[in-house]
Amino acid sequence: GPGCFDLVPTVSRSQSFSGLGLRVAAGGGGDPEHARMDVLWGRQAEFQRAEEHVKRIEQLEEELVVERCRCDQKEKECTMSRDLILKLESTLEQQQCENERLLTLENTIAQQRPAAYDEKVEKLLLAVAGERQRVEECTTQMQVLREQLRSEQERRVVSDQKVADRDAKIDAMQKQQDALVNRLAEKERQCGDTQRQLDEARLQLAALSVRPGLPAIPEGADAHAVDVSSCQDLHNDAAECIKAGEQPARSLQEQLASSISELHTLMGHLDVKESLLANQQLDLCQAIQRQREVCDLQQQLADEIAKRRDVEKHSLDQGRLIAERDQKLAKKEQQLAQVKDTVVAAQRRSDQSGHFDKDSPISVFRPTVISGPHAFAKEALDVPAGPPLEPPVVAGHRSPMALSPFRSATPSASRITVALAPVLSAANTPKESRSGAPVRCGLGRPVLAYSLSSPAMIRGAQELQRQVSQA
Repeated sequence: GPGCFDLVPTVSRSQSFSGLGLRVAAGGGGDPEHARMDVLWGRQAEFQRAEEHVKRIEQLEEELVVERCRCDQKEKECTMSRDLILKLESTLEQQQCENERLLTLENTIAQQRPAAYDEKVEKLLLAVAGERQRVEECTTQMQVLREQLRSEQERRVVSDQKVADRDAKIDAMQKQQDALVNRLAEKERQCGDTQRQLDEARLQLAALSVRPGLPAIPEGADAHAVDVSSCQDLHNDAAECIKAGEQPARSLQEQLASSISELHTLMGHLDVKESLLANQQLDLCQAIQRQREVCDLQQQLADEIAKRRDVEKHSLDQGRLIAERDQKLAKKEQQLAQVKDTVVAAQRRSDQSGHFDKDSPISVFRPTVISGPHAFAKEALDVPAGPPLEPPVVAGHRSPMALSPFRSATPSASRITVALAPVLSAANTPKESRSGAPVRCGLGRPVLAYSLSSPAMIRGAQELQRQVSQA
């Protein structure tokens, strides 16, 4: 189409036209169809090159857009970093200024604060530190005692368990002893019954031996040795009964002896258990005593903690009082600064209005600090010492003197010394002085036609005096 060659570079177009001319020249008067195909082929090649060039341009434009986005992002990051650095620098400068201001305030307060307050604060801090150390020591001792109490409680539990086991054994042995005592009593009862039966058998044998018709048994002779045929069988039966009763009696006596030995053994074990029980009770009493000591130490620790709290409360109260006094001091300093500014403003107004010349005493006001224990709370105005002033001479006579309204009524406040100011007489004042022009007096100084005792100056002086008295 038209304008398609605009997209193809000049070199490629010139090359294609030169190739086409060569082909036409080589063909001479060749076939025009062949020439037309060559032209179409050249145009197609040019179109392909143009498309590739356009694609390459589009690709480069896309890459350029991406790079521009990256550059914009980098610029934004650099801008943000620069802003952050500026903010950080400003913050550091503000912090440094604040630190300098705080250091200046601390130095000023340290200079203005009396030494007695610092000593009190140091003493309170030392007392608080000592109380903290004592509390730490008591806490350490309390921990040690708690460990000891815990170990003693464990030992007590073990000893209580042992005592309980031994008590159970003692109860079991007591029950066994009671059972053995009952068996022994039963055996003794059986022995008594057997002995009684033997005694009855012997009595029966003796009664049979003294029956009528039987020969008497001689005294001191054995009843078994008597040859009596009629009671031989009875004697034999009685002897058998006696033998039969003596064997159970011997067995019962042996059992009784063994029971008694077992009883003695149990009594010995019981004595040992009782001694161990006494030792356990002694250990228990010692543990109770230690527990009481621990309770006493806990009470002492509670008392120490209460004292520490009282000391901390007292120190806080002292700190609050010091802060209040510092605030009062700051207020007084502000008031004194206001008074000073008022005096300076009044002096400036008077200088600007031209009521006083440079040699007038009112122009030499300056603040001075009265020395003493309350130097931080008193400031004053003073006038340097000089020769006494004489009343001015106007028109050949002395003019009356007017006292300065700035004189303080209370010497304990700031002392202001102002010389007497000359006032012209209305009767003897020349006409030139009525316009406010200075008139030469006898001292060679210009005399002003204004009085210091004007109502405005008096009110200003009274206000100044009231502020100084309050300060």
